Amino acid sequence: MKLNSFASKIVLLIVVPLLAFSCSTTPKEKEEPAEQPIEKSEPSIDVWAIRRALKLDGAPTELGYRDASFNTCEIGYGYSSSNMCQRQTMAVIHFRLQCRDSEGTVSQAVGASNLRAISAPVRWTIGNQSGVVTTDGEGYGQIVSIFPKSPANTRLKVASGTQFLYLMHASEAGRLVVPKQWCE
Repeated sequence: MKLNSFASKIVLLIVVPLLAFSCSTTPKEKEEPAEQPIEKSEPSIDVWAIRRALKLDGAPTELGYRDASFNTCEIGYGYSSSNMCQRQTMAVIHFRLQCRDSEGTVSQAVGASNLRAISAPVRWTIGNQSGVVTTDGEGYGQIVSIFPKSPANTRLKVASGTQFLYLMHASEAGRLVVPKQWCE
């Protein structure tokens, strides 16, 4: 029996410290951050060069909607000439944003003397694309973007501050006359 008692003491002397050390937590060394892989960025698309190539560059005062379809592999200007070729559509919308000095329905036509240009950042949304343009001192602005298909019949939202306006179709944009709250 002495051997059993001696063996159990040896086991206790070995097992208990092992359990104690295995249950304790040791501070982990700070891991070195893994080297960030160098991201291969896509070449940037030169929207303005594409606009010129598609002959969509008009004066800001030429109000309205224009678009042109193109093949990404043929146009160049940042698109690959052999990778993921697809048809895209560039849309350009020239608009003039003005507010009228009256509220509600008016019985007389609103003339130039009753309008004031809105010179401010304007948020726009067409489908799932959006952006911000700033109108000039006379209220002229332009939206230029590339879409998978023509957005002519897609709803356009323009907003400034807390005010917003929806047009049923982006192709309806041109002269936009809004209530005076837009100018306040």
